[in-house]
Amino acid sequence: MDDAGLRQELRRLAARMRSASPPGLDDFEAREDGFAAARSPLLRAEFALLRARLHETRRPLAEQSAALETAVLTFAANGRSREKSQCVAQLAYWYNLSGHEVSAVAAARWALRQPELPLEDRLALFLPVAMAYAHQLRLGDAWQAWERHFAADHARCRNPQLAGALRSALASLHFFSALRARRLPTVYSLDLAEGAPDEAAFERHMTQVEALLSGDGLPGSLTAAEEGRQRDLRGMVCALRGDLAGLERHLADPPGPPEPGNPRHGQVSRLYNLGWAWRIAGRPERALPCLRAAQAQADAGSKLAARLPYDLSCTLGALGQAQAAHEELRAFLRLRSAAAAADLATLGRLQDLSVRAGAAAPGARSALPQARPAAAEVDPIRLQQSEPPSLQRLQRLLAEPGGLYLKPAEVAERLGISLRSLQAALQRYRGSSLVALQREQRLRQAAEHLRHTDRPIKDIAEQAGFADSAGFTHAFRRMLGLSPSQYRQRAAPALPADSAQADARASLGTEDPSL
Repeated sequence: MDDAGLRQELRRLAARMRSASPPGLDDFEAREDGFAAARSPLLRAEFALLRARLHETRRPLAEQSAALETAVLTFAANGRSREKSQCVAQLAYWYNLSGHEVSAVAAARWALRQPELPLEDRLALFLPVAMAYAHQLRLGDAWQAWERHFAADHARCRNPQLAGALRSALASLHFFSALRARRLPTVYSLDLAEGAPDEAAFERHMTQVEALLSGDGLPGSLTAAEEGRQRDLRGMVCALRGDLAGLERHLADPPGPPEPGNPRHGQVSRLYNLGWAWRIAGRPERALPCLRAAQAQADAGSKLAARLPYDLSCTLGALGQAQAAHEELRAFLRLRSAAAAADLATLGRLQDLSVRAGAAAPGARSALPQARPAAAEVDPIRLQQSEPPSLQRLQRLLAEPGGLYLKPAEVAERLGISLRSLQAALQRYRGSSLVALQREQRLRQAAEHLRHTDRPIKDIAEQAGFADSAGFTHAFRRMLGLSPSQYRQRAAPALPADSAQADARASLGTEDPSL
């Protein structure tokens, strides 16, 4: 299939992603070779971004992240700021699954600072941020991030799938808090000293979990991946309640065992959750085969693989196999150490990526390594040739004084092509019209004025080409999900640059001025 045919196929996939019957992993894998052979790097990048949104994979997690890193550079080289910011947001999700929690938070901070990032993508960042902090034993930071960056926008969310995912993430945080209150031996309680369980706190958090999981509108309004996560959490809640029948109903029956030889990540995760639930329910003999099977099939570079030995150690200890339990605990410590080193390397790569993509470093600082893996090496000149030269000249023309206010016919004349050819190229490669592109860039300029000046909104609206503030507010809200006044209030100030030590601590997650 040629690039024109692939472009149509990509549009169909994107439309299905927004429908009631979204495509599954098999749909994407069946098209992967075709898009890998596309001549246009932009097509490959757009496919990688759409595929990442599925939040399910059979491929190694490192490959998924590398594809997104390359896509960030591709979009940056072609002036596609919106898609670039969306790729960075997806990197936070996949870094978290890889156990690179510091990098996941850094990617989220980078994405949240981008004015082009749509509201729904901003809200979706709460899941990787919350899970990364929880695994770092920083539940307090997770709750602060919710209040500071996500709670207000959540109240305005009109996407039922996203609203359900946010409720699920909140339920998970309450669940982790319940584990800590009861002082159960889990990877989320490793920092707790010995002491008596706080049953009142346990019950309070469990009540919140159950209320969030039974919220109105959740059934039937979630993606397949999110339905799986909620089903697993219900099963683990049953394990804590001692409800073995409920445990089996939610975890043991659907959706069956992992596919032999090539399981999806979600299937292996579900097998692990079943083993974890049997362990917590006091049935180590049933937990052990599930955990061993998950260990055999887990991606070696995943967070799941790194935490499995801890659960195996607890299970083997309960079965009286002290030596085997000790060996698993040693393996857990080795994997935690390796994951920390890999996280630091990823953080350095993320810093390098941000510099090459033309953004400020997202939490990583110059003291960190400037690693450039082969998977992310891209020739920017070649990338810019993925669109017709006329579109590159258009970008330069629009950046000139008055360029955003030229009439379409004047733009085409200045570029030396027909208006029809220009509009066709924009529709094919940008999925937009010239008028819409000019309007979007004027709104981005307005966002910068709101962010960095105290000029009246009415004046900014007039400069952006709007006859009145109401029209400006409507257009601004459609693009950024906030009114101009809300955007100005919530615009984050730049990080202070007067302390290299504070910067280094922030990059390693010990200080976090943004989340």
